[in-house]
Amino acid sequence: MRTIWVALLVAGMAGLGARAETSEQKGKRIVEEALAAMGGPAFLAMQDREESGRAFSFYREKLSGLAIAHIYTRYLVRPEPPEAGFLGVREREAYGKKQEDVILFTQGTGYELTFRGARPLPDTRIAQFKDSTLHNIFYILRQRLGEPGLIFESRGADFFDNRPIEIVEITDANNNTVTVYFDQATKRPHGRGSTAEIRSTTTSWRKSAFSTSSAMWAAG
Repeated sequence: MRTIWVALLVAGMAGLGARAETSEQKGKRIVEEALAAMGGPAFLAMQDREESGRAFSFYREKLSGLAIAHIYTRYLVRPEPPEAGFLGVREREAYGKKQEDVILFTQGTGYELTFRGARPLPDTRIAQFKDSTLHNIFYILRQRLGEPGLIFESRGADFFDNRPIEIVEITDANNNTVTVYFDQATKRPHGRGSTAEIRSTTTSWRKSAFSTSSAMWAAG
């Protein structure tokens, strides 16, 4: 009888092991749940996103500037299958109450627009924008899912800002890694604490938000 119980116990443990998720399976599941929580097909069909909040600048670890910021993002049609390093986005960053100072990023170029006119941005600024965009969790969910070599690995659960979170590392084919915190309750990315930090205090998306205001992209 004891032999039978031992055999059953071993079989049960083997069954649990077979059903247990690997770190990659769990990481992928968490990301899929986040995508569903953000609208699923509606999010993937999003063409434009608007963000608003306050932009901070620091000098020698001290706050040196504060401005109201509005960020307008337009997603471009991505290749199928997705290509590593493809930057399918245009972005317009407007600062000030009247949005008088503008930074415009188009495909491979960038401009600063002021009352003096348009001035090209240095290559280092454009490269920084590309790198930060490719590692932005919104961009990853919208444009990079299905990219060859892109993997998701769970790094366990923790607490951040007194909220339970799931930690996921996202690694691409070039071995670039971004760590994202997902709220266990809402399933969405946690704005703070992630290396892919959401830059705004409010975010909204509409499928055709700029259908009557395409002139804002004239400089592109």
